[in-house]
Amino acid sequence: MAPSPAVPVLVDALAGLCALFNAAYFVCYLTGRSRGRSYRVAAGALALVSLAEVATSGVLLAWRGADGPVLAGAWGLSRALSAVGAGTISLLVLRRIVTLEP
Repeated sequence: MAPSPAVPVLVDALAGLCALFNAAYFVCYLTGRSRGRSYRVAAGALALVSLAEVATSGVLLAWRGADGPVLAGAWGLSRALSAVGAGTISLLVLRRIVTLEP
């Protein structure tokens, strides 16, 4: 049984939005704090991975739209894992932001 055509669009939109939020956080982290080199390298890598996820989600949303074919199998699983990963990083970032508030 194939999922509704809206499910992959929602997965890609969620992954893209979370990744955009993550990228913005890590870019702000890079530009706003004077941390050691290892922190800057890690934040830069996470920003780059997040931007790559934004690009992937954008391309897939533009290619597929709401009427395109549903990606199934391994590719669909990888998109779902990307969305879960981006969402998890967003939750960790939000937790960090909330704990830093006075």
